[in-house]
Amino acid sequence: MLQPVQPLWGVNFVVLVAACFLAVASDAHASGSRRALLTATDFPPRCSCIRSARAAPFVLSSPSMSGSTSFPRYCFKIQTSQYCDPKFTCCNGNQGINKIEFDVEPDCKDSLQKVTVNGKSWASYEFNGPLGVLRVTKLNLNTVTAPGTNICLFLQKSSSASSCTSLTSFCGAGNGLCKYAIFNLDLDSGKTNSQCCPVNLVGPVSPPPFPPFANASSRPPLAPPPFSPLPLSPSPPPPPPP
Repeated sequence: MLQPVQPLWGVNFVVLVAACFLAVASDAHASGSRRALLTATDFPPRCSCIRSARAAPFVLSSPSMSGSTSFPRYCFKIQTSQYCDPKFTCCNGNQGINKIEFDVEPDCKDSLQKVTVNGKSWASYEFNGPLGVLRVTKLNLNTVTAPGTNICLFLQKSSSASSCTSLTSFCGAGNGLCKYAIFNLDLDSGKTNSQCCPVNLVGPVSPPPFPPFANASSRPPLAPPPFSPLPLSPSPPPPPPP
């Protein structure tokens, strides 16, 4: 007489666990295997501060690109926000800027060659690969000096060590956008332990301006004048009387 087959619970359990592990690993890879598994609310990482975009007294303009083809420069200009909600302490009109953090791809460190602030080389920056963040620190900007400040990132487009050949691939937000957080500097107390770190998105990159023409001969041809219709032929004379 045939005995009923007993289910192999041990084997099934192992198979189930392995399947779950593979599914989780696949999902993690799909969301960016090069980046630590952080949720949207974890940027900026390891910070306890107000992230709301409505708490931003300052924002960054869309980046502009200039420089050489192999060594492009991407510049962001700090602007005063028109949408800062007064219910936030961050919008009390007495907040400066201590630092700015960018959400970047962890493998792009070798592409970043230099950071400048208002045209001057800036040594106070940190590229943290495991966290996928670029920190530009010790800005110490106040309500007067912050607006109009330019922060530029110099990338090495021809770098063989990195695939981050443009700002689009350098930033981690995707779709040609850059995610950033501006950390406040409380001008009343002078504290740099920021309580405000509003997060915003900026992009896409504005194209470089056309170079000026060296001389008139290098200008593009002017558009032809508008078409003028030909004059009508004169009417034939009337026939002679009979």
